[in-house]
Amino acid sequence: MLDVPLDSWGRESRRAMVVVSRCVRWRIFPRQNSSTLALNLLFCARSMSRHRMKSIGLVLLSLFAASVFPAYLASADDLNLSNFTAADIGSPALAGTSTPAPGGVDIAAGGTDIGGTSDQFHLFYQMFSSDFDVSVRLESLANSDVWAKAGLMARETLDANSAGIGVLASPTLSGCFFETRSFAGSASTLKGSSPVNYPQNWLRLQRTGDVFNGYASLDGKTWGLLGSTSLIITNPLYFGLAVCSHTTNRTTTARFRDLSFVTNGIIVNLISPREPLGPSSRKTGLVITEIMYKPAPRTDGKLLEYVELFNSNPFSEDISGYRLAGDIDFTFPPNTILPGGAFLVVAKSPTDIESLYGITNVAGPYAGSLKNSGTVQLRNDTGAIYLEVPYSNKPPWPVAADGTGHSLILARPSYGEGSAQAWDISDVVGGSPGTVESYRPSRLRDVVINEFLAHTDPPLYDYIELYNHSNQATDVSGCILTDHATSNLFVIPANTIIPARGFVYFDEVQMGFRLSAAGETIYFKTPDGSRMLDAVQFGGQENGVSMGRYPDGANDFYPLTLRTPGSPNDAVRVRDIVINEIMYKPITGDTNDTYVELYNKGTSAINIGGWQFISGINYVFPANTTIAPDSYIVIANNATNLIAHHANLNPNNTLGNFTGKLAGGGERLALAMPDQVINTNTPGVTKTNVAWIVVDEVTYGTGGRWGQWANGGGSSLELIDPRSNHRLAGNWADSDETGKAPWTNIEASGVLDLGANYDPSISRIQIGILDVGECLVDDIEVLPGGSEPNYVSNPNFESGLTGWSLQGDHVRSSWESTGYASGHSLHLRCSDRIWTGANSAQGTLNRNSLGSDQTATLRFKARWLRGWPEVLLRLNGNWLEATGALPVPLNLGTPGARNSRAVANAGPAIYEVRHSPSLPAANQDMIVTARVHDPDGVASVVLNYRVDPATNYSAVTMVDDGTGGDAVAGDGLYSATIPGQSVGTIVAFYVQAVDALSAASRFPASLDDNSPVRECVVMFGDAMI
Repeated sequence: MLDVPLDSWGRESRRAMVVVSRCVRWRIFPRQNSSTLALNLLFCARSMSRHRMKSIGLVLLSLFAASVFPAYLASADDLNLSNFTAADIGSPALAGTSTPAPGGVDIAAGGTDIGGTSDQFHLFYQMFSSDFDVSVRLESLANSDVWAKAGLMARETLDANSAGIGVLASPTLSGCFFETRSFAGSASTLKGSSPVNYPQNWLRLQRTGDVFNGYASLDGKTWGLLGSTSLIITNPLYFGLAVCSHTTNRTTTARFRDLSFVTNGIIVNLISPREPLGPSSRKTGLVITEIMYKPAPRTDGKLLEYVELFNSNPFSEDISGYRLAGDIDFTFPPNTILPGGAFLVVAKSPTDIESLYGITNVAGPYAGSLKNSGTVQLRNDTGAIYLEVPYSNKPPWPVAADGTGHSLILARPSYGEGSAQAWDISDVVGGSPGTVESYRPSRLRDVVINEFLAHTDPPLYDYIELYNHSNQATDVSGCILTDHATSNLFVIPANTIIPARGFVYFDEVQMGFRLSAAGETIYFKTPDGSRMLDAVQFGGQENGVSMGRYPDGANDFYPLTLRTPGSPNDAVRVRDIVINEIMYKPITGDTNDTYVELYNKGTSAINIGGWQFISGINYVFPANTTIAPDSYIVIANNATNLIAHHANLNPNNTLGNFTGKLAGGGERLALAMPDQVINTNTPGVTKTNVAWIVVDEVTYGTGGRWGQWANGGGSSLELIDPRSNHRLAGNWADSDETGKAPWTNIEASGVLDLGANYDPSISRIQIGILDVGECLVDDIEVLPGGSEPNYVSNPNFESGLTGWSLQGDHVRSSWESTGYASGHSLHLRCSDRIWTGANSAQGTLNRNSLGSDQTATLRFKARWLRGWPEVLLRLNGNWLEATGALPVPLNLGTPGARNSRAVANAGPAIYEVRHSPSLPAANQDMIVTARVHDPDGVASVVLNYRVDPATNYSAVTMVDDGTGGDAVAGDGLYSATIPGQSVGTIVAFYVQAVDALSAASRFPASLDDNSPVRECVVMFGDAMI
């Protein structure tokens, strides 16, 4: 057997190869053995001259050497698409096509799937024999099916069941993933998940020996690992671009661009800045994903208002008769079908949207128009509200969508479409109607407006500070600072470079404009104006007091203790008058019971006359209203009503009535004081205006860290430590109302009828609460004919819980050391409601003769604690029941008095706890991050984790110094790393923090509800389905 490398052939052989190449298109003989290829060559050579046939003979002889032919086809550095070959694998019903396009190729393909034990798809390939590292930008993939696939593939043969590896993307729902088939005919497996990011959807496939790695990227520079596998493939292998429509009689089109070898690729834990597209409500899989409520001004008259819908289901939805309602009105016509994973744009002017964006999935026009702040609803065909977005052009909603050209996009659907935190601005001006919202990484995105001073008198000047929240210097030359959305008032000079974690600031003299002390919006734009890098809207400003992010680079702005232009921001300024208690949703459902309490934590009396609430409710304090040190003032919706219910209240400490309404679902509540602003911008003219300076504010909410029982369960929302950051949910708690209600008797007598038992006798009773809540029960009786004996085996719980079982949604109930007439009782805790079946506290009856048509009495004592105030006792089988409402006190909350949950020094507030990646691969390290705040300073932050089922914890100190997984030093974000674990391993963790005075706290917080210890739980190697 001749075995010589191709490059050692003589001149005659190389000349012969040229001759052959002119006769035979090598690409039409993929993976043929040398004998077959020789016959083809001989057939082709029959019309050649004797001299050329002699030359071909040399080629044929060499081709029988198995190592020669692959070496010729496997050009290890050839990604020239003109040398690629198209092939339909597995005989799809519709043939694929590959069309050259600027910077790449467009591939249209059919096929049922890439996966299972056999594939059917289109492959545009080249032969490779050596290691490679190749990336491609998948610009788009048409939504023929939610499991349509496109990406990079390497496979052993062109057989349908060949072993192979692919790093692939779907149109929307299924994201990007790593798919492998270990050997011919075996079932394929999927690993990893990353949201698609068209048109910046980068995929990468790497081979090093027998190891193949698949990656995804947002920018083609930094890469996140999707999966890795070892696969022995005989060289050469088939490498190329794979496309499958996942639909027999329909093609999809994939647009591939920028195919290239990877050099200096950076491997990171790829953190997507947004959640994957998904449902925002439990009511429906349909999602409102984008709202363009105020497009930028245009000179061509085109109207670009629109609302975008997305079907997050993997199946089609018939939305005929559905309506977009609120400030607009549009009814979807008959036969409107929205495929799974597809978008539909509803526009004020459909023709304008279609012509400008080049899309066809547009409906409309709708009646009405989108307001600067308004509501968009999706109603089903019966009028029921499926989705509701109460958007606004004021914080906490993204203010950069107000007239700048940006749209609002749903970035975090898990928060619910009604939450401002769920929304962000579109990645670029113009939005992305009808398609996936892309994220375009840029170093400029790390730069934020970090501090500003907007109310000054000489010698102070207004200023704006920028902060580079990254570990690399960033050039901001040409970027724009302005206070008008559509004008460029100040262009940052050339060669302005902000060091890593550094600052730069510009005063009013440099910028050529002043900020409004009464409030406005500051914009920070890219040099080309394609994106608002940051936008900060602020209200009235106190003279000489700057506002800044705390910590540097964080989301929220606070008034700062000291001005720090060009330096790290100082501590948050907490004024002496604080919002201390909020009764926003009374258990009575009566708004007359709502109130807000203010507290003076200082050492001097403060006159709040003329102050007012500027958000949440409306109330102006009378002149000379003074709050003494360590004292309270209550502002009531109905002062007369509240004074009647609380003995400590009187007209001196209780004011009202406020107008407006405290929102039951949460809102911003802000107290402000007036300040004079003197304007001398017009020569010779002096104007005096009033600016309202926010003294304290809280945007309270429901769910999450916010108190459960303040949301209609009988409690008020109380501030724990008035020195703390009042905006953080962890610094608030439900008021303790458990000692206020009296015991009450509930009983019923009747005939046992309409019941049924599995057992031959009535041997059990069940007691529970009719909705979410807690109460005490004691002295439980089942009396035949209304008299002794009592059949309940342990009626007063003096024997603990003997004879009782706690089931289903009552499983957290417990034995209590207090009772009605004895020392103990049963503390019922219900997380849903009592049901027939295993959702109650079930007790055992002594042997008895109870049966149909007999009479009996059920009786028990109960005392309300929190939540729903109705409890029910019944005989098993529903023969007889006793139920009633428990008395609820009228003096709920602690208005005008010390909060029931108040402490002198609360532990640190722990918030924004996250782990990355969200789904760690097997053996991949996971970084846990958290923000921590305490007015006394933070002494330590510790991550405690355990590997389930072990119960012992490993402790890792969380740091903010740029080591141990910490991304940026000094930004207030503490980090620690949990080592990678094998596939299927479950890790549980919690974060503990201690302040400088030794007060401690943990996240998740421990609750007094008899539940298991709360932990964060992650599975390594888990898959996103």
